Amino acid sequence: MTVIGIDLGTSSIKILAKNKNGQETVAKVGYRTKSAAELYKNPTVWTDALKDGFRRLSGDIDLSETACLCATGQTNTYLLYHNDIEQK
Repeated sequence: MTVIGIDLGTSSIKILAKNKNGQETVAKVGYRTKSAAELYKNPTVWTDALKDGFRRLSGDIDLSETACLCATGQTNTYLLYHNDIEQK
């Protein structure tokens, strides 16, 4: 089982993954933008950073064992889950 936390910051996305053995890895990805305004107008800036972060994590930890994911930002907190997860 792996748990993942995502911080959607104003200058970067930080992702932490920890598995049941205590192995932990972190990826910090800065947004690739020409201006701060682009960050809020172009959603692909966020998704590209997320994809890059998950790619980095997958080299260090098995993400296929992910049981839960929590995302937080400056103003909101989200708990995303898949309803077919088995309890272990």
